Amino acid sequence: MKTLKILLPILFALVLLTGCEKSKEEMDKLYNEAQNEIKSGNYKDAFDILLDLAEDDHIPSQIAVADMYINGIGIDKDVNEGINWYKKAAEKGDIGAIITLGDIYFNGNGINADVNEGINWYKKAVEKGDIGAIVTLGDIYFNGKGVNADVNEGINWYKKGAEMGDGNLQNKLGNIYWAGVKVAKNFQEAKYWFEKAANQNYTDAYVSLGFIYYTGGYGINKDLSISAKWFQKAADAGNSDGQYYLGLLYLMGAGVEEDASKGYELLKMAADNGHPQACYEVGRRYLLSSETYEDYEQGLKYMQKAAEGGDKRAQEELQRFWINDNYAY
Repeated sequence: MKTLKILLPILFALVLLTGCEKSKEEMDKLYNEAQNEIKSGNYKDAFDILLDLAEDDHIPSQIAVADMYINGIGIDKDVNEGINWYKKAAEKGDIGAIITLGDIYFNGNGINADVNEGINWYKKAVEKGDIGAIVTLGDIYFNGKGVNADVNEGINWYKKGAEMGDGNLQNKLGNIYWAGVKVAKNFQEAKYWFEKAANQNYTDAYVSLGFIYYTGGYGINKDLSISAKWFQKAADAGNSDGQYYLGLLYLMGAGVEEDASKGYELLKMAADNGHPQACYEVGRRYLLSSETYEDYEQGLKYMQKAAEGGDKRAQEELQRFWINDNYAY
């Protein structure tokens, strides 16, 4: 009986506490209400709601409270308190919070930069499988951002992401080895990574493989027919580089049967997709063979697009045009 008297108040308190706990649905509803308060400019009311939810371990609210402390919205700005709330969310495995902490420490957002601490947080994100953090770490070491450059370490990080199937990193590695960016040129290694990216339908890799077989060298045999196939694959996917270079191959009859009509059609397709060099070729054709004022206007339009896209030939042609009116209709 005496034991029961001791246990009853404890049991009663537990019942009360359990009754006070909010369900996930209730917390999500309150979170949405807080977001509406923010939209209405009622930042203090929103903060009070979110803080209550954050203290109940509602992760989106913890991040929102952190953001509000960091930016001084609805509460006096307090970067350290904001960091504490990000850490609470990070401890529960929230990738966004982990990455944000990496950015804060690495870049010194509102605090003194701590590069090593930032890197540690990025590595925590990598442990969660975050590709973005892998890219960040690769860039840090490859480019020497905040640390002494370590090209091999940077490439190791890129390879880690590439081996996880990231097409962007596979293509990036291909470009590094193809162009010899901070490493010796290695077309075989470049081809390996471009093919990996191409297998994931990364269209820039199609174009790069087209170039590799077009130029040959470094252990790769020049093969214009294979080059044309890769450019064709890129063109079919809507890639303007693929359309442009395949068009040139048809005009030259290189790797494909010469077909000026098809070549021009591809150049115009690339130009209409904003390819500066294609715009120049199409614009020049219109201007040199214009039979109507509409052709003349079209030619100028393409030339101007090419010039705006950085094509030096188009810029020079237009300069001559404005001085000499060479294309006067």
